[in-house]
Amino acid sequence: MLVLFVMYIAEILTLTFYNPRLRNRAGVNIIPFRTIMIYMRAGGEAALINLVGNVVVFIPFGSLAPALFAKTRKFPEILAVAVAMPLMIEILQFSFGRSTDIDDVILNAAGILTGYAVYSAYKKW
Repeated sequence: MLVLFVMYIAEILTLTFYNPRLRNRAGVNIIPFRTIMIYMRAGGEAALINLVGNVVVFIPFGSLAPALFAKTRKFPEILAVAVAMPLMIEILQFSFGRSTDIDDVILNAAGILTGYAVYSAYKKW
C-alpha cells in the first residue's frame, strides 16, 4: 500500500507543478468561496472539472494516509493535514508561477476529509 501511496503523491505533484496546460498566472484569490461561486454560476464542463476534480483528486489521500500512518487516524490530526497540505501546495504553486486560490484549499481539504470518512466507515464495518 505504501508503493501505491508514493505513486499517488508523485501523480499529485505532476498534476500540480508540471502540468503544461496549467502554467498560467491567473492571480491570487484569498476570498473564500469566490471562485467556487463563479464556477457554480457559470456551470459547464470547466466548472465540473474544477469543482469536482479538486475534491476527487484528494479523496485517495484521505483514505490512504490514515491506513498507512497512525498519526493521521484521529480526526483532529487529519483535519490539520487536510488544511496544511493543500495550503502548502497553493503557496508552492504561486512560487512556480501558477495562480493561487483559497478555494482550491477548501476543495482539496474537502476531498481529504471525504477520503477520511470512507476510511473511517471501512474501519467500523
